[in-house]
Amino acid sequence: FSINLCVGSDYNEDTPLHFNPRFDNQEVVRNSSSGGGWGDEEKEGGFPFTQGAPYDVKIAVMESHYEISVNGSHFCNYNHRQPFQSVRNVYIEGATTANWVVSQFLYQVPFPISDGVEIIVHGVATGSAYR
Repeated sequence: FSINLCVGSDYNEDTPLHFNPRFDNQEVVRNSSSGGGWGDEEKEGGFPFTQGAPYDVKIAVMESHYEISVNGSHFCNYNHRQPFQSVRNVYIEGATTANWVVSQFLYQVPFPISDGVEIIVHGVATGSAYR
């Protein structure tokens, strides 16, 4: 499966972060694409996933990098290769079930809403009214 932070509606457009656990090689590939081409893959950090087991992935946007945790433990940092402000969509594909996506920014839901899917939004109430 892969988790992609995308500029467009899928990772065929620019993708500032492609996070791809690969069970066949027991590695987690991180990469970015721009203008139709992919950069150099990063694979360090081990393989914190177990096939068939639940997982939690947290991607925190920092000034210079993404801070990625898996199952509550720091996994890796991934330096920004493109401005993180350009991310407009989260695209999840492959052999996984995404039970919920937590975000502190407005995003389009990249999968159909159906019975049993939860979307949890955490934010800060600023007091400004939106009507």
